[in-house]
Amino acid sequence: MLSLRGFYFIILLVFFEFGRSRVDRERDDSLIRFIICMLFVIVFLIVTIPVLFVLWIIGMFNPDLKFRVYQRMAQWALRVIGSLSGARVTVIGEEKIPRDTPVLYVGNHRSFFDIILSYPHCPGPTGFIVKKEMEKIPLLNIWIRNVHSLFLDRTDIKQGLKTILAGIAQIKSGTSMKAKTEMFDYMSENGSAIINGDDETLCNIKEVRGRKPLRFGMNEDNDFYATDVVSKGMKGMSCSLCLKGAEPLPISIPVPGCHMIYNVLAAAAVGSVLGVSREQLEEALSELKTVQGRGKLIETERFTIMDDCYNANPMSMRASLDILSYASGRKVAILGDMFELGADERKLHREVGAYAARTEIDLLLCVGELAAEIADGAREVASSEPNPPGIFHFDTQEELLTELPALLKSGDTILVKASHGMNFQRIIGALRD
Repeated sequence: MLSLRGFYFIILLVFFEFGRSRVDRERDDSLIRFIICMLFVIVFLIVTIPVLFVLWIIGMFNPDLKFRVYQRMAQWALRVIGSLSGARVTVIGEEKIPRDTPVLYVGNHRSFFDIILSYPHCPGPTGFIVKKEMEKIPLLNIWIRNVHSLFLDRTDIKQGLKTILAGIAQIKSGTSMKAKTEMFDYMSENGSAIINGDDETLCNIKEVRGRKPLRFGMNEDNDFYATDVVSKGMKGMSCSLCLKGAEPLPISIPVPGCHMIYNVLAAAAVGSVLGVSREQLEEALSELKTVQGRGKLIETERFTIMDDCYNANPMSMRASLDILSYASGRKVAILGDMFELGADERKLHREVGAYAARTEIDLLLCVGELAAEIADGAREVASSEPNPPGIFHFDTQEELLTELPALLKSGDTILVKASHGMNFQRIIGALRD
């Protein structure tokens, strides 16, 4: 039988509950839901440990199937988290998302929660960009990597740019990416955003922190653009640099490659913001030189060496191969491993090999474990090419250096490119000697 003291206690609890504000009750409800969501995440990560092992085995034989399973399971888990959180989601225009082409999803998120809510609605292969701090979370980091996602280090600009380039490479390889313009978050209110207006992943940005960005590119709709582009082979490029409302400025760029036009346009845009005059820009460009490891041309008695071995990603590999095609005489590409490409690294290496086989190079020499995929990708398409290159793979630099004298000929133009960690400067030294 309930005592009088117990009855009073219940009455007090009822009055206490009704006396609490709606904000207090909603706050407590949010806390409870958060705890439930975290418990679900922990249980999911632990229970699926055997699944990770099975998927690892599947990935050895069928990487695409491995990714599809990872993505479907991740999307299911995120749907459950969204439901447990009490979030109500309305998606407008989902039917307009392309199913047969990669997509860049750009958001202005301040937390990871928008990925939780939106990722389940992405129809095709899709990765996302997250803070590098999440790479330290056991098990979760495995799931993030295996859905083609990348970790962004916001404290290191160079590493951040590498991540952005890796993301662009994934989009070009057929994987959609969820990202936001992270770098703009740290721009001052009086700062200027300068973007590549020809890039289909950036051209839709209309405003940055309340201001219109400056755009550069080959299209005349950009603020800075180039006309009358002429290639001079390995000696560089020439063009007319145009700023809307100003007379075209004829310039000569003593570095080969059409991509250098974009670099110059970007520099001109930055210079304009900082007050650099046309005369100063023209003088600076005339003195432009490449540096060691960044496409530097080295002339020896026997060879022309293109030293581009400081860094590498799929886009820069393709650009360097394009530059090599400008050379006269035999064209040789010595390519090595590209690091930090995420779960799709082998596929991206294979695609570089296929691209190399379709260019006008005569000899493709691949060095390293991942570079074996470059050689395999090149062999897959070489049989259908009218003039396929000779294709060789070496496990180590020692093996390559042993065979080089028999493979090279006087007058060869040789591209040497890989990620910095491959230490291809040793190959450069051997070629110079």
